[in-house]
Amino acid sequence: LRNRRRRSTLCTFIRRTLALCSHRDDSGCDCNTLDRKSIRELAVELDDLVQRTRARKTPVEEMQGGTFTITNAGAMGGGFFAPIINYPEVAILGVGQARMQPVVREKDKGNFVIVPRLMMPVVLCIDHRVLDGADAIRFLRVLVDTLEDPDELLISMI
Repeated sequence: LRNRRRRSTLCTFIRRTLALCSHRDDSGCDCNTLDRKSIRELAVELDDLVQRTRARKTPVEEMQGGTFTITNAGAMGGGFFAPIINYPEVAILGVGQARMQPVVREKDKGNFVIVPRLMMPVVLCIDHRVLDGADAIRFLRVLVDTLEDPDELLISMI
């Protein structure tokens, strides 16, 4: 929620939705309190959730109420796309398929070269009534930095 006086963002309760795609349809499942669980706990809970959802044994209540969704069109070969926020969510992160593309890099001061680089389209759609755009940009910067240096992520988890 945005504090209009200080223009800061306060998050007291986080609910995220996991979108699962099966050969039958797309389903969303709510993963509660992800911010308070270890990677191991998340892996166990996620595996259980995926198995129950694919078997269509997930109750409707467990599939609703998320505030943030990550959707991966890249798993199906999709590139850049614009995901739509579903109420009551306040943001959705769309990830496309990573592909090798030519990128211009500075070799020396003033000298540029074209090099192949693995590029992955990422788009963040937010509800500006709830979230500040500057906070969204900072989030994307952290995400990109983390994706560009996964070793740093692993080291920070120790």
